[in-house]
Amino acid sequence: MQKVILKKRDLLEVYYAVLNGKVSKRNDIAKMFKLRSTSVSDIVTALLKAGLLMEGVPTTNQRGRPAAILMGNSARFCTIFIQVNGRVIVARATDLSGRLIAQATCEPPHDADNDVMAAALLGLAKRIQPNIPTASEICGIVCSLPGVLDCPRHQWRFISRWPNLQALDLNETFSSLNLKTFYIRNLDAELNSRNSDLGEHWSKENTLLLHWGYGIGAAYSMNGVIANREQGQFCEVGHWRMDNGAGVPCSCGSVDCLETVASLWSIGPKLRARWPDLPADEAGLTQVIRNFPLLEMDVMQDALRDIIRVIGNLCRILFPARIIVTGPFAHNSMIFSQLSEGIEAAPFREILDRPIITIGEASLKHEEVGALKSIYTDAIEELLSSS
Repeated sequence: MQKVILKKRDLLEVYYAVLNGKVSKRNDIAKMFKLRSTSVSDIVTALLKAGLLMEGVPTTNQRGRPAAILMGNSARFCTIFIQVNGRVIVARATDLSGRLIAQATCEPPHDADNDVMAAALLGLAKRIQPNIPTASEICGIVCSLPGVLDCPRHQWRFISRWPNLQALDLNETFSSLNLKTFYIRNLDAELNSRNSDLGEHWSKENTLLLHWGYGIGAAYSMNGVIANREQGQFCEVGHWRMDNGAGVPCSCGSVDCLETVASLWSIGPKLRARWPDLPADEAGLTQVIRNFPLLEMDVMQDALRDIIRVIGNLCRILFPARIIVTGPFAHNSMIFSQLSEGIEAAPFREILDRPIITIGEASLKHEEVGALKSIYTDAIEELLSSS
């Protein structure tokens, strides 16, 4: 049994090394992985048979037979990946290398209910599917979604930007396509990818990811394991009641939630009333916000104060060694400076180890990488087991 596990590991490691351009010849594989030539031959033969590698002989004017060149077949598998960017739903087909095959978007209205949202999601997948090459095997539809999920029941239970959506059955939504379906909370997927970027040591530390943008939410990992990932429900801090007595209604149906004070959907219009050219979307705002004097406005100072309070309270619960703050507001130099100082100045911090606070660069790609990593690995392992 141990030999089978080791062989499968070797197959995966060699495949990804070739796919990522780290090696392209058999003798390079032998050197990198300290394998005998016979073992390399067996591994390469298995990967060629599975269609995961391709092999060719380069043309050359030199004497002798040139060494064969190995290339990863990134088109062997692909997925239909769906995520949310602000109020826009984005669907794209990508292959094993992350290459974009096709993309489609839609923007459901604020009052979209289950029927409207189901039609939107299915419509996106149907627009994408015909563009996938017939030689590519579709691993499935992978949805990285904000809000509250119920992964065991395949439900998208709640999302404040579309408050009329209630416990949408995602399996039923995509049932007509006869494809596997996978669901993950967007911040869990993002943290999964960012942990990999941190390296082996930091990925094992307690890490808190807080997104401060159109909405506000958090994800947390301990020893590399994402908290409550399999359920799809964790840390909806954007809808913590602040009890500030303002009586401002939140899109979730409650009043005086954190998002009514600090989210882009709530304070963005107030900022644009003073600076009309400020972009309304996260990506656009991130590009211009670095040295903008946002803290000249009281509404921004109030938002920062409450964000610091919430992160401080999360530190008292979760004790993170690292805090990653994402979203456009963190990219403002003055805001991030005061955010870091505010967290470190909290009285309770004096008896704790000081966490490392960093800005997460703006990229929706992290969600995709974090959501698809295990799905592609499982698909490759299943293929190799049956080959």
